[in-house]
Amino acid sequence: MLSGGWRGNGFNVGAGVAFIGATEVSLEATGRLNNDPQFLADLEREREQLENDLDFPAVPFFRLGWQIGF
Repeated sequence: MLSGGWRGNGFNVGAGVAFIGATEVSLEATGRLNNDPQFLADLEREREQLENDLDFPAVPFFRLGWQIGF
């Protein structure tokens, strides 16, 4: 994670980028099609597509807050 920000008088603000690892997706099937080879091949293809669609190397973030000390 790489971030920067400012804090003062209870108010704080920041922004940055969080680097994430590889995305892993798991899909399971139950029911009558659980042993159908064509269905299982389609399910695996869908799992791979989801993994590819969700694979973000980095996610930006913004933080805005207020702190009160006791």
